[in-house]
Amino acid sequence: MSWVTIGWTLFLVTVTILAVGIYFGRERLIAAVPATAELYKMIGLDPTPPLGAGLEFRDVKSVRRLVDGERVVVIEGVIANVSEVTRPVPTLRARLSDADGALLDEWTFTAGAKFLPPGGVTSFKTSTRNVPREANLSIDFVAKP
Repeated sequence: MSWVTIGWTLFLVTVTILAVGIYFGRERLIAAVPATAELYKMIGLDPTPPLGAGLEFRDVKSVRRLVDGERVVVIEGVIANVSEVTRPVPTLRARLSDADGALLDEWTFTAGAKFLPPGGVTSFKTSTRNVPREANLSIDFVAKP
């Protein structure tokens, strides 16, 4: 193998490693140097992570109670940051639907923290009244209303 071949091989390996790092490490790079967000936009890579990226719902529980003759559902759980960077905690949305998927009720609420560091957790709790017995619950992240 000639020195030219070795040189080109090392060059291509280096360029490949840099490209992979720039692509997969863009969140860290943008956090360190915010001006790079515009460069990512120029080459067609949206630097904005999807809503709730890096966050995970855990231990979500709902408890049904009868309070003053009304059915009340109390929903609580935890949100964990499973990424390696600090993440904003978006507004949460609870939805109740019937067995056919028709929306019965929905509302928004917030968790206990606005930002979570890597490995951080925060709790949330919300409730609603007059819930049908057969309602299905879902919780997700939404942009602020």
